[in-house]
Amino acid sequence: MKIIKYILFIGGLASIMACGGTKVTEKAKPTVDNKTVMTVDNKTVMNENTKKDEKIQKINDTVKHKQVKVKSDSNEPEQRFSKIKSVDTIPLKKKRITRTVEGKKMDFFLDGHYFWYSPEYYEKVKFIEEVKPGIVFYKKTIKSDYDGSKDKIPEKNGMVVPDKIEFFDKDYTLINSFDIDKNNPFLKNVPPDIRVRMQYFDAEDTEFLPKSQRTGKEIVKEYHLWTIMEFQDGYSKVLYEKYSVSDYGQILSATNNMVVLDTLGNQIFNHTCSEETSFPVISRDGKYAIFSILTIETTSNAGIKNHQEEGFEIWNIQRNKQIYSERNDDPNMRIGEPFITPNSGLLIINYYYPNSKEISKKEYAFDPKSKILYSRVFSTDEWKDISMNWKTKYKSFPNLIKIFDYKIKVLKDE
Repeated sequence: MKIIKYILFIGGLASIMACGGTKVTEKAKPTVDNKTVMTVDNKTVMNENTKKDEKIQKINDTVKHKQVKVKSDSNEPEQRFSKIKSVDTIPLKKKRITRTVEGKKMDFFLDGHYFWYSPEYYEKVKFIEEVKPGIVFYKKTIKSDYDGSKDKIPEKNGMVVPDKIEFFDKDYTLINSFDIDKNNPFLKNVPPDIRVRMQYFDAEDTEFLPKSQRTGKEIVKEYHLWTIMEFQDGYSKVLYEKYSVSDYGQILSATNNMVVLDTLGNQIFNHTCSEETSFPVISRDGKYAIFSILTIETTSNAGIKNHQEEGFEIWNIQRNKQIYSERNDDPNMRIGEPFITPNSGLLIINYYYPNSKEISKKEYAFDPKSKILYSRVFSTDEWKDISMNWKTKYKSFPNLIKIFDYKIKVLKDE
């Protein structure tokens, strides 16, 4: 799992961000000496530090993004930019933002979908990205303790990690900021005899030591920390992970802290779990969160060896109250990661049966409006039919619930 997360950082977080807009083309890569060059609708735009070319300056003063449709999302906690709701064009902002990124002072425009690639990094990584209008995500490079980084990453570049998130109002005045490292709870009050290794997880040379195999004499010598980010609609989600490792390289415990920020940068959920978790998925009304409890993955337990309890939890994040929790220690079942359905807004999570030919999955669907938790076990043949005929016969998860005999449980949320 950590190898996948490592690759995720190297490739950037672009694949999980909902950020549309005009892309920087190959010919319009930014230069190194404080000159930002980008392409908007096949027209070149440069900042004030570039060579003063009258034609380019004229474009810089007048250009507008044409035919860029920004879909308003009525499911966000609030509508922040009513003036761009259901419109076809967005004027390029005249107000410049100045920031220091990768040791360079830069001036750039925020226009609702701005991004900037580092010209020095060996892969295309968005070091600045306006993931939603007024929400700007920054990355940075660090020297990583990750084994093998010397083989995969040039030493001068290091590993790309989350840096901070800034939140602007409709006039692009900064109203909030969230520093990733400063808010990491696992970097505070670290015992002096504990070594902290940042962005580090060695899946090959470490193994999880189950409680049943421990002697009670194991001593924690290192904290292996990993931080990742994800964006869901207008929500910014940070997942801090800590692994306590013995002097023999055995993982004794995992602790995760998840933080969710709304569109204004306010923390609406901050929860620490003494297990490995997925990202939380937030309901569209901003009231509920669902997340998986996962098995710590190392090469020694890639199958069912050292299998730990898995499950999921549902929380009312407005009241900071857990309303459902489930654990399963069946080594033949593996929990998936939750997701939200695009139209109905159901929160879905599944158990899978990778070693079974008869059973495909056990599905849970939580309806935030009715507070009903639906569940059903699907056979391999049933799910094959559903997959093959989804568009023509089943079409949606609410229809699936109507067609099949799901179990119903009304969750108490008082």
